Amino acid sequence: MKVKSIPASCILIAALIVIGVSCKKSTEDTPTPTPDFSQLIGGWSGLTNDNDTVNIVVSNVGGILKVTTYEYTVIYVSGSSKWTHWTRTSYSGGFCNVTNKAFSLIPEMSGGSPADSLSGTFNVTNLTLAGNIKATFTEVTGSPVVRLTYTATKLPTK
Repeated sequence: MKVKSIPASCILIAALIVIGVSCKKSTEDTPTPTPDFSQLIGGWSGLTNDNDTVNIVVSNVGGILKVTTYEYTVIYVSGSSKWTHWTRTSYSGGFCNVTNKAFSLIPEMSGGSPADSLSGTFNVTNLTLAGNIKATFTEVTGSPVVRLTYTATKLPTK
């Protein structure tokens, strides 16, 4: 009787495949790291010094705090004419990091300018946010700039 043998190299390859498959870590099992100041995660809502609404969302993106949504309105009035810049933008990857409890970004605003800005600083003790908005009205002769301040508070989590 003749016994068929399996070459050692086939056994080695099969063993390596079994080991490789069993050791592969599933990304579903890996929790997202918790960033410093995780109490900042969530929605923030407030008003500018012109009494217009400001909304900002901070998210945990791979263990890093990021601004993922912002919304606000800036109005410029000259004589009997009025111009409005409104923006509401979301991006799950985040527009900018929240570093040392602060952020600064160049908003995507129609009619705006690359010199425009949105910035803010969080107070983790009383869960407030204070910041600045700068908007340039390039569609108006002379491209006037409007600078606003705002304050916001953290919205309750659901």
